[in-house]
Amino acid sequence: MKGAARARLLWDDHNLYAFIEVDDADVHSQYKAQDDPLWKEDAVELFIDADRNRRGYVELQVNPRNAHFDAWFPETRSQANHPEWTSSMKSAVSVRGTLDQRGDQDRGWSAEIAIPLADVKGADAAMKVAIPPAVGDRWRINVVRVDKPAEGPLAASSWSPIPIADFHALARMLTVVFADSDGTAPAAAPSPGPEKTSYPAGKRAATGGG
Repeated sequence: MKGAARARLLWDDHNLYAFIEVDDADVHSQYKAQDDPLWKEDAVELFIDADRNRRGYVELQVNPRNAHFDAWFPETRSQANHPEWTSSMKSAVSVRGTLDQRGDQDRGWSAEIAIPLADVKGADAAMKVAIPPAVGDRWRINVVRVDKPAEGPLAASSWSPIPIADFHALARMLTVVFADSDGTAPAAAPSPGPEKTSYPAGKRAATGGG
């Protein structure tokens, strides 16, 4: 896959904010409607397992047309899921080039996404996740960029490496730490099991930011 992708995370008492910027010489997606199969062409995706138990997670996608796909998985990908579940996330997209013209030279695109914190529970209101989180709380997250060139197969890159055959690899998610306004958080307590490297969720955004 050609072209880097970069992601940053912020938070306040209301939302988790993601800014994802993609370098892409051919930005394209035909999909425009809610819950179209955005993953088949250019898109960015977030997988959030907020209670870190490796089951029960949300999948959120945005494409260069600012279309959304969202789904709730009560267990794992191999079991029943709920694409009819709808997040209240909001997003804005900026394209550095054209969407409808293959073969010209684009530069890329970016998505700003605001995810209401309660949405990470999906349809499980009883999920044991503090909303809003406290400084030092930890969620498991992966950020994925999908690219469909004019010629050739679908490709993907991700924050934590995953096989393209399984974007939903829960064991591959990394741990995000909710940091304070200085970008720092207390040290983690000993984990009961193996857990991948932790990263801070950027600096805390101003409460009520949009």
